[in-house]
Amino acid sequence: MRFTLTATLVAVTALAALPSAAANVPGAPPPFALPDVDGKTVTLESFRGASPVLLVFYRGYW
Repeated sequence: MRFTLTATLVAVTALAALPSAAANVPGAPPPFALPDVDGKTVTLESFRGASPVLLVFYRGYW
């Protein structure tokens, strides 16, 4: 029993130390324009170089 517990602990520790795969980020998005909540058209270029952009999709009208 003690050997099984020790072997399991060593295996879990060894597996946890392995590096994880990095996310595959395809690069910059293509240019696009979308309406905002006020109905004005906003382009991605208008935010380039500014603070981070969060794109939210509404699933319906609430």
